[in-house]
Amino acid sequence: MRHSKFFILLTLFVFSFVTLSAQEAAEEQKPAEQPAPAAEEQKPAEQPAPAAEEQKPAEQPAPAAEEQKPAEQPAPAAEEQKPAEQPAPAAEEQKPAEQPAPAAEEQKPAEQPVAQPAPTKAEEPKPAEKPAAQPAPAKAEEQKPAEQPAAAKAEEPKPAEEQPAEDAAAKKDDSNEKMIRDIEKRFWKGEVANIGANEIISPYNSAGLAAGVKLMDDALYLVITPKFSMHFDKLIKEPVSEKELDLIFGFHVPLNVRLVNTDINNNDHSIRFRSEDWDEWQDYLKILRYFQIGTSEDNLYLSIGSNFAQTIGHGTILKRYIPNHDSTFSTMSAKLNWYFDYGGFEALLGDVARGNIFGGIVFLKPFSAIGNYHARSASFGYSFVGDRSAPTKLKYEKYYDYDPDDYLNGKDNRLPRIAVDSKGRPIIEDDEFLYMQGIDFEIKLFKNEKVDIKTFADYSWFKTDFVKGGFTFGLLGRFNLDDKNQHAIRIQLEGRAHHDSYMPSFFDTFYDIERIEMMTNIFGAKNFQPDGRSKYWHLMNDSDDKFVGSFYGEFSYSFRTWISLSLGYEKLPDSSSLFAHLELPDLWIVKMMVTYYKRGFGSAKELFSDSHVSSLFRGVIRFQILPFLYINGYAGKHWSFWNAKNPRPHDNLEGHYVSSWDLGADVEFGWEWGRSGKEDKKADKKADKKADKKEEKK
Repeated sequence: MRHSKFFILLTLFVFSFVTLSAQEAAEEQKPAEQPAPAAEEQKPAEQPAPAAEEQKPAEQPAPAAEEQKPAEQPAPAAEEQKPAEQPAPAAEEQKPAEQPAPAAEEQKPAEQPVAQPAPTKAEEPKPAEKPAAQPAPAKAEEQKPAEQPAAAKAEEPKPAEEQPAEDAAAKKDDSNEKMIRDIEKRFWKGEVANIGANEIISPYNSAGLAAGVKLMDDALYLVITPKFSMHFDKLIKEPVSEKELDLIFGFHVPLNVRLVNTDINNNDHSIRFRSEDWDEWQDYLKILRYFQIGTSEDNLYLSIGSNFAQTIGHGTILKRYIPNHDSTFSTMSAKLNWYFDYGGFEALLGDVARGNIFGGIVFLKPFSAIGNYHARSASFGYSFVGDRSAPTKLKYEKYYDYDPDDYLNGKDNRLPRIAVDSKGRPIIEDDEFLYMQGIDFEIKLFKNEKVDIKTFADYSWFKTDFVKGGFTFGLLGRFNLDDKNQHAIRIQLEGRAHHDSYMPSFFDTFYDIERIEMMTNIFGAKNFQPDGRSKYWHLMNDSDDKFVGSFYGEFSYSFRTWISLSLGYEKLPDSSSLFAHLELPDLWIVKMMVTYYKRGFGSAKELFSDSHVSSLFRGVIRFQILPFLYINGYAGKHWSFWNAKNPRPHDNLEGHYVSSWDLGADVEFGWEWGRSGKEDKKADKKADKKADKKEEKK
């Protein structure tokens, strides 16, 4: 009977011990949370075993249950306590918060020794029938007087509580740092739409041959174009973040054959190859449509080609610069961005072949070591953009009754006509090194998983004329509309205060033409006509030498890979400008892009007027008829130079740049395969599932 009781008690004890240990491990409870109360509440009376949290001296021995009732059971406590006769090794194996050692030390030595010291293992104690006859056979050197253990054990848990607190603080800092970085990855940097592009960049690999017709330069051309493009996901590793970057590139060889000449002043009606497309070494660069490593969201980003509109910094000096407007030139730009936690740079070469437009920005983030996102985002930058051969004097046509110098000197109101060379390009007689520089600061105001708002302040000026510059104060907001970062909104608002001889975003979409001849009525003149002088010349000579204010606002929305929409409005003191952009990069069998710019209009009725000088339009559409058959259409209104020898009696713009229509369509035989970004989508899904599981556990 005695042994059966022993085995019953042993079984209950082991079961309780295992159950509570498993429960505590699952709940990740700290051992230091329990010993202090137990030590304070236990009495040093001659109790055979300690009660678990407010137990009173027991009168009858009974096995411990998982939830003991006070004053009835002297058996081991519910929370892993063992009978009083357990030897010291049991106390050594148990943790401070759970071992019965304090109780054993609190008991006074029994007057009557135990006949048998229970030489069994710690896991097999023999409970005595009478508590008074069972002293703990612990080693004498390990026991202390009954008056001391409570204080000693009360002091021991403190280091155990302080150390986890320090670890928790460190883990919290690491968690905050990771959270900041994860949130930063959620937002799209830079543009969310490909505003100003010449064509749609398909997310697929493709190869094909297109043949069609195009109306250009008052002639109908047969256009034959072999095409090839590739996408490689996660091909190149960025050295700092070690992120794997994508690589895309595309090639084409446009061949134009004139079929019909519609120019009544040109008597050459022969069918001929348009040789002027390939008569300079720079023309062969057009074979490269685009080459890109990474995206504007990555630490490292490189783009080369004629298809991208480029911006430096906040765009207060150079914004959406496009080098490829004139059909007689073959130009491409290159942009390199690189940044890390403490700074970075952006570098631009506006014309890779000629190198006339170049610039960039260098910025520092000196407080990035601080875990606060406000401090991390604080950035100080310096920008510089220059045109090393900006025209200052053109050659004009002279007639028997007209001297262009008379107009330039204010003696004749008839516009001069720009002379051209054998290639139909304006003859530049003198130029200068024109440049702008500026300083800027930005800092984030608010940031979480859905909203990212920062403010910035820029000041920039022409050359060394620091006083006659311009301030720009702006807000830039980025918003995620869903958890998977598929829907994004970007809003930019700017208030400016500047000298009227200064122009915000001077190097803009129109600059490649307006460096030669200003095409936009920025001063709101009546019956505005281009006069053969550059935008910079007009700013320096037509201003009233006063400070003015202006405003710029922009809204963009994108549903990644499906649709992008952008609207922008600028209000100058005497004129307004507007742009709109719609893009469908991969909408089932349709791909489409439309962009419209209108600059320097004075009223709403002028917004959609048939202007030949201050508007730009580009539209591209692509239908997939069969897996290997596509129909492409193109409509564009861009600038070309109208030779002075070809009369334009309706507007007298011969000898000037004009904005004219180009139309074209072709049939393409080809194949598309291997959509880019599939691996990223799979990774995003896995990350979403992992995040959902973490949220469920919390």
